[in-house]
Amino acid sequence: MTRVRFLIVAAVGLAALTGCSDTGLFGSKIVPPSCPTASILEDANRITVYREGPGRDIADIVYEARLIGVEGDCSYEVDKKGKTTVETTYKAVKLGLRPRFIITPGPALSGFKMTVNYFVAMPEFYPSPEGRADFSRTVETSAARTQVDVTDTNIEIRVPLNEKRRGESVQIFVGFVLTDEQLRENRSRTSGRLFR
Repeated sequence: MTRVRFLIVAAVGLAALTGCSDTGLFGSKIVPPSCPTASILEDANRITVYREGPGRDIADIVYEARLIGVEGDCSYEVDKKGKTTVETTYKAVKLGLRPRFIITPGPALSGFKMTVNYFVAMPEFYPSPEGRADFSRTVETSAARTQVDVTDTNIEIRVPLNEKRRGESVQIFVGFVLTDEQLRENRSRTSGRLFR
C-alpha cells in the first residue's frame, strides 16, 4: 500500500468514490460531505511507447496503454473540539485510489514485462511538490502477447481541510507521465477524433 501525504485528478471517466457516515450525539446520524472528484486527465489518458530510434510505425511499438478508470473510497477525519454533533467539522479527508489500466503489447516488445508511469495530482496545490506524486507499475504479459487489464494497488491520500477547502470541492487528476512527443500525439488524436 502506498501512502501520499496530501495530493491528488479530468474529464474522462469520473471515478465513483464512496464514503461513510458517523454517529453523533444521542445516536443521530451524521452524513459527511461527498467524496472528492477523482478523474482521468484527457490529454494523458493513454500512452504509446516506441523502441529507441526514429521509427514510429506499428512495428516500432513496444506497448500501448490506456487509463480506463479510477476506483476509490474516502473517509473524513472529525475535528473533535468537544462532542460530535450535527455541526461536526472535518479536518481532513482520506482517500484510497486504485487506477485501472489496459496495456497492449506491441511488436517491438522485448521480453514480457511492461512498465507504465503515471501521476496523481491536485491542481489546488500547484506548483508545490506536495501537489503531485509519480508512480510506476510493472506488469507481465503472456507468451501469446495478450492484452493486460490491471488495477493498481491502493494509493492512500490525506487532504487537509479548512473553511475554504472542503472535501467535496477537491479535484484529483490521474494521468500517464508523458514526453512532449507523446503529449502532442495524444492531442492530435483527440483533435482528429481517432479515439474517444
